[in-house]
Amino acid sequence: MTRWQTVGLLTQGQGFPKGTKGIADLGGGVNLAPISTLLSEPGFTEWLRASHGHEELDLSDYAFVYEYEASGLGDPDPDDPKRMKQDAALERIQLASIALWLSNVIRPSFSAYAHAPLEMEGGVALWYTRRAEPIRPNQFDRHHELDEEAEQTIREISGSLYALPRPSPLWSAVRFLLFGLREVVGDTRITLLWIAIEALFGTIEPGPETSRELYRRIAGFFETTRKEQLAVHELAKAGWWMRCQAVHGGRTRDVKPEMLLERIVEAERILRMSFNRILRDPVLLATFGDDATREAFVATKSAEFQAQDGMSTRDHGETQ
Repeated sequence: MTRWQTVGLLTQGQGFPKGTKGIADLGGGVNLAPISTLLSEPGFTEWLRASHGHEELDLSDYAFVYEYEASGLGDPDPDDPKRMKQDAALERIQLASIALWLSNVIRPSFSAYAHAPLEMEGGVALWYTRRAEPIRPNQFDRHHELDEEAEQTIREISGSLYALPRPSPLWSAVRFLLFGLREVVGDTRITLLWIAIEALFGTIEPGPETSRELYRRIAGFFETTRKEQLAVHELAKAGWWMRCQAVHGGRTRDVKPEMLLERIVEAERILRMSFNRILRDPVLLATFGDDATREAFVATKSAEFQAQDGMSTRDHGETQ
């Protein structure tokens, strides 16, 4: 067995949060760290740039770093023999980048990654690298400082992410959140974000009340004032309408770009608030980890939402 590193490579353009000093512990063995042993290896940077063609990587001084034991490239992961340890390590640093986003520490993400043994026997024959699609924050996201409190929040969230059962509603939601946050095309981004929202709150069996039930479940989940719940209900209706415009014939071309962006920002807000609540609450984590218990819970929230003022279950003019 040899010590290996999987490294998520940051570029200067991606930047990293204010307050980053030394090594930031993101949980589960993943660190946001100054330039690693791998990157400081003679010839590695030149090989890396050559591997990615003519497009040069303007590397940052920081990287996501995860170390593990492996007998070589392709060594099976003991938790899932169908994939290699390097794939499991890459997934772990991807989840760490999601934890940063969920914690409101918006950046960094990584635009390339590399696997390599710490002992460089055999030279570049043992190195492996590929480009990766980074998380792309929306233009209204604020970059928060990466301080001790933020690190603790990130560790709590990432610990839950690493332990998610698969398959599960939560795992589906995380995957589609990651896909959505990578997208720059607006109608694709909002579609993927709403798939993630539906994984959390949607009905198991679609029916004529699917959309209306979804709005009620989302609104009922947020235990705030009635006025705020009703505002979330309207926000969910508007977001679902935009999602339908994107899915059914690409009709977002007829929508003002600023309106599409607003719906995207709102969908991201719903997901960030939902995940922060679920992933940091053991009871909710268990509830949303199974489709049957999730369905029962969110259906109850829908019923509670309607019961507060006898709200009609048949709101006219809503998109199915």
